[in-house]
Amino acid sequence: MSGKVVAETAAARNLAVVQLQRALRGLRSDLTMKSQASGLPAMQAGGRIESIRVTGGYVKEFQISIVCADPRMYSQVLNSLTGTAGSGSGLGVAWPVVWPAVWGGGSGADQVVSVVNVGNIESPPLFRVHGPVTNPEIRNTTTGTSIWIDNLVLAVGAYIDVDVANVTVVSNLGVNLYDRVRFPGSIWSLLAPGTNNLELRATASSSGVQLTVYWRDAWA
Repeated sequence: MSGKVVAETAAARNLAVVQLQRALRGLRSDLTMKSQASGLPAMQAGGRIESIRVTGGYVKEFQISIVCADPRMYSQVLNSLTGTAGSGSGLGVAWPVVWPAVWGGGSGADQVVSVVNVGNIESPPLFRVHGPVTNPEIRNTTTGTSIWIDNLVLAVGAYIDVDVANVTVVSNLGVNLYDRVRFPGSIWSLLAPGTNNLELRATASSSGVQLTVYWRDAWA
């Protein structure tokens, strides 16, 4: 980012430069930059100010360097969609496994939802799984990836947030459940450009189980 500092006097100009430098020193944490180009959706990106460089004579020119750990441009709108009842449950096996293992005989998903990423690059969603459910699996049948959460029983009213961007699993009580993620096997599923068909499966569930997906459309 670049610009110019213009004032009626040199003293006023110098004061403006100092105020700009002070303001930027206060922005050492992550920040959100928002923009909207003509004919395109309102977008935003996250970044952190790295440095400011001031040059020039009476009219000062400045350059602000911003480092973006995530190169994507995201929609300013946070989308959300809740699944509908699927065709069954009882897939998989409860962990820890006692051999010989008896795999569930179900043939369908507890919840299904189709979300659309209208951008042109993969986007990391947040999955919210509401109980009652045991050992949930979040499957993206479009990309062929799944996230398994083992040794977990969610009661009615409880939920977990599976945050793909931050690679975390946290309960509604703030408990870190990352150690329940099944490895190897689980992949932190990104939403591909276009339609993504998602399923919530489990070893056991009952009425009230729910999958909600939160995402921003993403562009390269």
